[in-house]
Amino acid sequence: MKRLINALFFVTIIVGIAADGLLAESVEFVPVRGVFRGANDQPVRRIHIKLDPVPVPFRPVTLRLKSAAPAVSIERQLTDSADIDIPVSETPFRETPLFGELTLEAALLQTKADGTLLLVLEKNITLPPEKKQELYLIHQTHLDIGYTHTQQDVLKRQVQSLRDALKYIEETKNYPDEAKFRFHPEGMWAVEQFLKEATAEEKAAFIKAAKSRDLHIDGMYAQAMTGMYNDEELFELFGGAVRFCRENGIELDSVMQTDVPGYTWGLVTVMAQNGIKYMTMGPNGGHRCGHLYEWGDKPFWWVSPSGKEKILCWLHDTGYNQFHGQKTGHRLTEKEVFTLLDGRHINTWGRSKNIGKQELPFEDFVVVRYGIEGDNGRPNRVLSDVVKEWNEKYLYPKLIISRNSDVMRILEKRYGDKLPVLRGDYTGYWEDGSASTSAATAINRRAKEQLVQAGIFWSMLDPKKYPKAEFDAVWTDLVMYDEHTWGASLRISTPDSDFAKQQDAYKREYAQRGSRKAGQLLEAATSAEIIDSGSSGSLLVNTSSHIRSGVCYIGKFHKSYFEGTQQVKMFQTKDGKAVPVQGVANPDSSNTVSVYADLQWGANSPNIPALGAIQLKASDAVPDNRTGVFRIDTATGEMRNKKVRLIIDTETGAIRSLKLAGNDHDFVNPGDDGNRGLNDYLYIIGRNAQENRSRSTGKVKLTVVADGPLAASVLVESEPGSVPDAESFKRQITLFADTEKIRIENVINKKKERRPEGMFFGFPFNVPDGKWYVDSPWALVEVDKDQLAGANRNYYPVQRFCALANENCGVNWVTVDANMVQFAPIITAGPFDLSQWRKTFQPNGTIYSWVCNNHWETNYKADQEGELKFEYWIWVYHNAKYNNSIAQRFARQVHQPILQFRGSTAVPNPLLTFTNEGNIITTSIRPVRDGSGALLVRLFNTTKEKQSTAVIPAAPYKTVYKSNPLEAKLGIFDKGELNPMETITLRIE
Repeated sequence: MKRLINALFFVTIIVGIAADGLLAESVEFVPVRGVFRGANDQPVRRIHIKLDPVPVPFRPVTLRLKSAAPAVSIERQLTDSADIDIPVSETPFRETPLFGELTLEAALLQTKADGTLLLVLEKNITLPPEKKQELYLIHQTHLDIGYTHTQQDVLKRQVQSLRDALKYIEETKNYPDEAKFRFHPEGMWAVEQFLKEATAEEKAAFIKAAKSRDLHIDGMYAQAMTGMYNDEELFELFGGAVRFCRENGIELDSVMQTDVPGYTWGLVTVMAQNGIKYMTMGPNGGHRCGHLYEWGDKPFWWVSPSGKEKILCWLHDTGYNQFHGQKTGHRLTEKEVFTLLDGRHINTWGRSKNIGKQELPFEDFVVVRYGIEGDNGRPNRVLSDVVKEWNEKYLYPKLIISRNSDVMRILEKRYGDKLPVLRGDYTGYWEDGSASTSAATAINRRAKEQLVQAGIFWSMLDPKKYPKAEFDAVWTDLVMYDEHTWGASLRISTPDSDFAKQQDAYKREYAQRGSRKAGQLLEAATSAEIIDSGSSGSLLVNTSSHIRSGVCYIGKFHKSYFEGTQQVKMFQTKDGKAVPVQGVANPDSSNTVSVYADLQWGANSPNIPALGAIQLKASDAVPDNRTGVFRIDTATGEMRNKKVRLIIDTETGAIRSLKLAGNDHDFVNPGDDGNRGLNDYLYIIGRNAQENRSRSTGKVKLTVVADGPLAASVLVESEPGSVPDAESFKRQITLFADTEKIRIENVINKKKERRPEGMFFGFPFNVPDGKWYVDSPWALVEVDKDQLAGANRNYYPVQRFCALANENCGVNWVTVDANMVQFAPIITAGPFDLSQWRKTFQPNGTIYSWVCNNHWETNYKADQEGELKFEYWIWVYHNAKYNNSIAQRFARQVHQPILQFRGSTAVPNPLLTFTNEGNIITTSIRPVRDGSGALLVRLFNTTKEKQSTAVIPAAPYKTVYKSNPLEAKLGIFDKGELNPMETITLRIE
């Protein structure tokens, strides 16, 4: 009480000093932000008058405010600090400023003891302009499968969030439209589970909410690291949502990408052909994002590689995690709203490069992702109440709970014709982590290719019985392995915890189960079994749209099929054409042999027609003794056929020389970046790629595994203990009788290492002034030139191959198991240091296959060990320019080899033929989903020139229609012209 008395006494003394008038410096005029809702919803501006000290009781202060334009005349008596509302006029929408600067003449007068007025202060007060701003809140959960909780718990949490969202939608149905509850579940994964569990009433409520888009369906199955997807898998990424929306009359035109930084160029093709026009991006706040935010809040039109499609893109500069620190029940504050409207970040974690005021693209239109609690956050019912209350108080800024698709429609309508148009790859940043589980990544890559082949095989044999549900299930597994969440948040910090181990096993099973089921679907197309010991005949199936001839790889079989590593078995077709088959032992521990068939064994030999097959039966003929085809010298490391000559370094095991017959140009540049030849091993400890480098030491042992007649192989074994981080290391080099192509198989028995590490195989090619091309889904990306500003230029995800070429020579390099490459010099950047990320890049001839790493601080696996296998193919050429059609066919035939089945299944007729097959390829064929037996065919123009083609179906098919991923009939396809790099879909009946 004593302290209170003293305080009152102090105030009295001050007022007493100013008893005949306020001190001018004790008066403060504070413009209040925003345009408030006045009587009859008229806009008013507000000034806060702060009187310090307050007037003597019973001697009020008179405030007079005047202005001529607009006309204002206000007189108020004040006994304390107060807010004064000033009516203002609204200028036409989208003018700037919308509520102009307002200057007022202010006068403060105080009543004296004798009742007269004393002028205390005269001052001009300026209210800054106010924008007619709208803040659109996109309420979402970030679907992070297994990061914050186990995958099973995430699914339960997400399903419950859908139930909660439906409840909140119902509760707010009578709210003003901008305050109605809306929610974005961000993928079909949890939606499918919800629908499996839901009652009939819940399903009906869900469909109703999805139709109104208050529960907003996203176009993708889950958040994808799209650089890992192959071409057909990208279509499957959207298939579930697109089909669901079509079946239920739900509009679907947008996609939300969250957390993941970087997006493969082929997305534009796939999205547009699925009817999806818009993509918003809310990347991680900075973790390994490089220069991605070059396009932060700078919307653009993204044009497909063919130029025929485009989508509208908006990368939100605020990312997606602005409200991650808030809990359920969070009430949006004025400070948070105005911080966002000022172009600042509430949550600046990892965004040191972007802290502070940002330039927003528009003055009236601000969009922010709203998700609470962190990843897998739940819906916040309170948001609707806050928005309702806010808009009752303010006219502007207005808060709107909106939809992803709505904000993009507004963007297009208001500003679409003013936005830049871009072409190129927005190369991803997080795909590198897939090399932390190299074995599973390799399994998944191979399974995708096998599943495409299975679809073609079913189309050949029994299209009406196509098991679409089983195919969908396998695609779901493969898509989910490539989904962006690899494991637990604490996977690096506590890798031995049950939490981390369980999630790793769950993730790995996607690839393993997908691979098993893909193989089963392939076999299920026929009653035949894969060839084994005692086989008397087989069916060779060509799923490629090009004739297969010459020496062809037809898969791996148990070594018991060949009694000796060089034994050759003879087969013949029904019309007596000879086909020799050779088995070559593999370098791994699987007791398998690689089997090669020669489809050009003399004049009397068969080819396998495009999309067709041949039937073989065992023959008693003895293969002719073809000598002089190969030369192998293990003392010098020389291997040659009549097309190509290479030398394996007997000290290092790398290929130190590679030349074409009759040409002195050496395609190897030994010494570049320390590589001693092609396929040289490099191991780096730590995140500084220029330090702690080590390579294999000691001599290698060369052993002839096979010396013809179809294939010749040399096994290169490193001495135990001579290879960093490896118990053993084997390399097998194979040449073929009729081609320049070279197969390389690497098998490394890796040790466990939890320090940051990187494992590479280097290929220092010598192609002077060559340009590097990276194969991406539905695109060919020339390094740097075909990349957007902000794209990753430190490392690159690869679909099937890379190519290095100048005007006169080049090399096509195919990677089967590993999906990541770097070019010299290697950069292994840390998570937040922007200086370590390239903005431009012109690589030389050295490419690295980046096969293992554990560089991440979270999510990805801390270590890996055991036998790892990596396969590569090389095809060098001279006196020719780069031909992408040749490179595409080569790579696809490696990834989708000839299939072999045991038995006497009737030989299926070729499904179709088409003109210009040299430049246009079939990427997939599968039966349509309606069970009619019609076929869905995808064609791809592999060139950068327009190409025409006619498609001729085989009996019983007669008619070719233009189509789309939803299998519609869109008119007759007679002879069509495809744009450069264009993809089209056809329906054949």
